Amino acid sequence: MKKKIIIGSVILLPILLFLIYLTYQTFDYRLSKYNGKGSLIQTYTSPDKKHQANIYTWSEGGATVGYSIRVGITSKDKKFKDETVFWQYKNIKNDFKWLSDTKFELQGKKVDIFDTKTWYNWKRDN
Repeated sequence: MKKKIIIGSVILLPILLFLIYLTYQTFDYRLSKYNGKGSLIQTYTSPDKKHQANIYTWSEGGATVGYSIRVGITSKDKKFKDETVFWQYKNIKNDFKWLSDTKFELQGKKVDIFDTKTWYNWKRDN
């Protein structure tokens, strides 16, 4: 009987841990986990020259997974250091424009770099 419990535990524990990991990845909306990812495709300097929006693209998973676009903000005063404030999967059209010194629009989404509630993560919309 003890042997069956040990064998069952050895088999079920990795499966359970894997399911927990998948659940965490599915519902993990932190944009910071994408900081530093991607290939730089364009840089836009804010009107007041204090911030830079760096547009990156990357694919996680090869041929079966589409590309993502990410905006990482850096600032001269070091308040932002490649902080991801925008992440969009598949629709990677780059129509970036600064609306003010701290606000920009990309793909119809308006983001204020100092208001985390406006930071865009496509997972929240899906």
